[in-house]
Amino acid sequence: MNPVQIWGRLCRAALFATLLPACGAGDAAPEAPPAQPPMQSEAPLPAGEPPAPSAPLAHEPAPSVVAADVPTAPPKAETRAQRQERLLAIDRLPRPAPAALSEAPRPTKLKPGLYRCSVGEGYKLRDCLVEKDADGRTLLEIGEGNLIAARGVVWDEGRGLHFEGWLTDARPFGCFGCQDRCYVDPDSCGCKPPPFEVAEACVVQQVSMDLKGAGNQFRGELLYHQFWATYEGQGGERNLVVASREERHPVRLIFSRPCSKQDGNCKSKPPRPARGVDWGARD
Repeated sequence: MNPVQIWGRLCRAALFATLLPACGAGDAAPEAPPAQPPMQSEAPLPAGEPPAPSAPLAHEPAPSVVAADVPTAPPKAETRAQRQERLLAIDRLPRPAPAALSEAPRPTKLKPGLYRCSVGEGYKLRDCLVEKDADGRTLLEIGEGNLIAARGVVWDEGRGLHFEGWLTDARPFGCFGCQDRCYVDPDSCGCKPPPFEVAEACVVQQVSMDLKGAGNQFRGELLYHQFWATYEGQGGERNLVVASREERHPVRLIFSRPCSKQDGNCKSKPPRPARGVDWGARD
C-alpha cells in the first residue's frame, strides 16, 4: 500500500471519529421536564364554614366596602303605667319663677285691685288680680279661663309696664294637643299626641308682656311660645329635637274695683290650680 492510500485511510478514520458523537446526540431521547412537587390534598372544611376568599392579584385593588345606612330598631314602646307616670311627672315639674321675684321691689303705676282682662284676639274679658306681696312687689295674676293663665311680677319700664311670669294652668294653651287619656292610651284615641318632651318644654316656659296706658286701662302683647317635635340625623344618630316659634297675643287690662286679701270675692287663686285627671278606661 503506497503512502497516498495510507494517508487517505487515516483521514477517513479521523472524520468518522468526529461525526459519531453528533449522530448519537441526534438520536437521544428528549429531556424530561423537571418534576413538579406532588399536590397536597386539601383538608375538608368544617360543616357550615364558607371557604376563605382567594387573595386578589397584586395588580388588582381590593374592592371597597360601603357601609349601608341601616335603620335602627324603633325604641321599645312604653307601657300604659309608664306613660301615665310620665304625664304625672309633667304635672310635678316646677314652673320657673322670674328673677324679679327674688329681687328688690320696683315701683309701678298699676294699682292693686280686681281687673277685667283678656288674652288673645276676640276673647272675652275675665278676671285678673293685682296685689302686693309681703315684700312690696306688685304681682299680676291672669286668671283661669283666659287663653293663657299666668302669674308674675309687674313694674314700670319706660312709659309703660313690663310683666314677667310663669304659666299657672295645669294644661296650658297649646302644650298638650290631646286629652290626657290619649297620652296614656294612644292606640285607643283618635288624637295622636306629640312626644312628652313637647309638653315638658312648653309648661316650664316663662312668659312676658309689655303694656302701655294710664289710669284704669292698659293694652299690650303677651309673648308666648308654641313647641313641636322634629328630628335630626340619620339612622342610629336620629334624635328628637323640640323646636319652638314665638307668638304674640294681644292683652287688655281694665281696672274694675279695689280689692284686698280680706275680701272673700277678690281672693287670689292658687298659682297652680289642682285639677282632676281623666285617665280613661283601664286595661
